[in-house]
Amino acid sequence: MRSDEWSHGFLVWNLSLGSCLESPENTISPEASMLDQLQNEYDIVFVVAGTNKTQEDSPTQPKCIWAPADSSNSLVVNATSILKEPASYTREGPVLNFFRKPDISCFGGDATEQMAAWSPQGVNLTTGTSFAAPWITRKMAYLIYVMHFSRETAKAMLIDAASGWEKISADNIKVGYGIVPTKIEDILTTPSNEIRFILEGTITSFETYNYRIQCQW
Repeated sequence: MRSDEWSHGFLVWNLSLGSCLESPENTISPEASMLDQLQNEYDIVFVVAGTNKTQEDSPTQPKCIWAPADSSNSLVVNATSILKEPASYTREGPVLNFFRKPDISCFGGDATEQMAAWSPQGVNLTTGTSFAAPWITRKMAYLIYVMHFSRETAKAMLIDAASGWEKISADNIKVGYGIVPTKIEDILTTPSNEIRFILEGTITSFETYNYRIQCQW
């Protein structure tokens, strides 16, 4: 089956759902395995919510993410408050003890300020990683459909824009590599003192490249 037959031509998929259980240390969920397989076979990408704590969970006790946010190939999104801090309900990785999950974060609302979302009853104020993920899905779709970047480049652009040059704290694993900028222009452009190179390809055997760049000051 071709990619367009299975996905009807859609390359970017949002999954705002998740299990309340925690990921085991040495395995991933069947759901995550299936997502990884689909992305590998059909050249699509899933943007997955990082899952939330339940009302019964302690707000101060860490809780590990699980299905399907333990997918290694998916772009997993956690939520932050308007103050750009991890939301109180967010969960954390890693997956398999070495995959940093979530990958990135975006505003999803918290007690300080909730997110306005549409419901059958009209506009409601709510919170959750399920509402943060669609914002990243929109940006991913823009990079692929409008800017014509590949799936890998689009994902790398979002992570690069989120991480920036600041050192990532090993303790702040709830935000992943960082918080994605709100404006798409801040993802596509660089400051005047920065140059971004995009190198893309497939390495079938071990190769090493050295690029000597001469700079004049």
